[in-house]
Amino acid sequence: MNSGYVKFFATNIGVKLEKILRRPLHRYGHILMSRRGVPAIEAAAWELDGLLVTIAPVERDYAKQACGALVGELVIEDGGVRQVTRSNLPRRARVCGSNIINMAAVWDVSNVDINAVAARL
Repeated sequence: MNSGYVKFFATNIGVKLEKILRRPLHRYGHILMSRRGVPAIEAAAWELDGLLVTIAPVERDYAKQACGALVGELVIEDGGVRQVTRSNLPRRARVCGSNIINMAAVWDVSNVDINAVAARL
């Protein structure tokens, strides 16, 4: 992960956001959402909104990017890879259930054993 994002997650709000994203329920949700072809962050988006709205608009985009990067790392840890479009660009999709996060990455977790992920969490 980018060193700037690491520094962000050391801040007060960053610690809270990271705690949400690393919850076992959300980590399992990241895999399930990805299995459905939905952005993984959608599993926790409803909970992130409450904290992201408290961040100044100038810094909010950076916080959203940091959250996306962390979700990406968590999905990669579980064995996922970034989906790509036919033109070999990273696939993104609209995030439903969030007023703050609009678009996010879609992950391919077809090779991930969901039961193994659940047992590990």
